[in-house]
Amino acid sequence: MLYQKFIYPVWCRKDQESARKWVSRFYRFFSWLPLGSQLLRLLYTRNYPQLSGNFFGIQMPNPIGLAAGFDPKGSLTDILLDSGFAYVQTGPFYDKEGTLQGIVNLRQRKRSGVIAARISGKSAGHDMDEVVRNYETAMSLLYEFVDMFVFYVEESDMDLDGVLDKRICADRYKPVLLHVAPEMTEEELDEVLHYSLLSGVDGLIVGGTTYEKTLSRVRYVSQKGQGRMPVIASGGICTPQQAAEVLSQGAIMIELHDGLIQEGPGITRKILKTLNK
Repeated sequence: MLYQKFIYPVWCRKDQESARKWVSRFYRFFSWLPLGSQLLRLLYTRNYPQLSGNFFGIQMPNPIGLAAGFDPKGSLTDILLDSGFAYVQTGPFYDKEGTLQGIVNLRQRKRSGVIAARISGKSAGHDMDEVVRNYETAMSLLYEFVDMFVFYVEESDMDLDGVLDKRICADRYKPVLLHVAPEMTEEELDEVLHYSLLSGVDGLIVGGTTYEKTLSRVRYVSQKGQGRMPVIASGGICTPQQAAEVLSQGAIMIELHDGLIQEGPGITRKILKTLNK
């Protein structure tokens, strides 16, 4: 209530990046308070046993994750998990320098919780070989510090076999998800889905810049995959009703970003209450 009445109208109705920074400051303020974590858990965390489950081989308390871009350097993971998220996606990490900075912050974590690292090849331009090498390097560096990996896929013919094979020699298997670029056509999406089913990818994150686009993509991939490929819905989800709808159309989890900025930390509590009904 405080967030929606005073913080969002005054500070967050600017551009997306300004809004993200102000909401980050809201969380950072609680991270500085002596009992800030306990207060956030009391206000926003709700545990409903029937909403918990095993997602991608990891036990999680609910189906709500936080999308990448909100905590790009991994400095707020603990306090964000205290707000009721099942996992927090940190990053995106574009290069080795950014990845090493993220590791510094992740080393300082004090509590347990599921962390996903989002890896992007943006800084490598359009050279797919260089993008894949960047993905392999980032995965090797981050493997010890996160629980899941999310690789952003802009080209439907990306060969990520080398990335996926890096898990073979690891002591612990960690899920790899592909976040499909919203600009991809349905034909390109079909190619990514086919590759994922054959190569050992654990799930797809699909969506768009609007809720309608996200809902459409979730339906399409769920029907095409016939339930064989787990789907996370990401993009434009801002209300409990929207969250419930995309889950009913085939998504097994949702990711929030816009909804967190518009509704504030209470969005997780509201969604979980609706889903529990």
